[in-house]
Amino acid sequence: MIANFVEYVKESPVRAKKISIGILSSMAVTGVFAVQPAGYVEQYNSTYISGWACDKHDPDYQVPVHMWSDILRDDKHFLTGTESKLPREAAVGTACASTHSNHGFVVNYSIPANLIDNKWHDVHVFIIPRAGSPKEISNSPVKIFFGASNPTQNPPKPPSPPASSASDPFDVIPTPRPRIHNDLGPKPPVPKIIWERCDDYMCY
Repeated sequence: MIANFVEYVKESPVRAKKISIGILSSMAVTGVFAVQPAGYVEQYNSTYISGWACDKHDPDYQVPVHMWSDILRDDKHFLTGTESKLPREAAVGTACASTHSNHGFVVNYSIPANLIDNKWHDVHVFIIPRAGSPKEISNSPVKIFFGASNPTQNPPKPPSPPASSASDPFDVIPTPRPRIHNDLGPKPPVPKIIWERCDDYMCY
């Protein structure tokens, strides 16, 4: 069968190219090129972001990382980008399943003037793999204050999900009810009961 395919390639290289592209497309759809992001944003503020990132399905590749502001809102903006190629500790290489640990990134950036509103923003950090779609790393997004001065308040906490959004009804912790004490009067005496003794199928 392989020999027949080789002869087919020699006779019609254009069709063979189309077949190869089809095979690669099917591999991408079935998950052969599925992106498995790993990484962590460690330090961040309005001018600086650092951490590490990689794609565990392409572990030795030093992936580019992109930072976006408020991608879930209409005013989403690309902030900055860099490559994750700085040396890190051996644990990073282990987490990436990589043969090396050069997966760190550090980037300085400036917030666009039109985004400085003295409010907290969600900054999302994506890896850009060689094959597949960009994916966020584990603790993305992070809260960063877009203001000319230091914030006077801590970043807002994310709202608790409603009970209806729980994946399992047992994930919902019910509110405890107050205990009600009912006085039932004095306890009745415990009756004295003499049980029969039975040995060898005879009771006495």
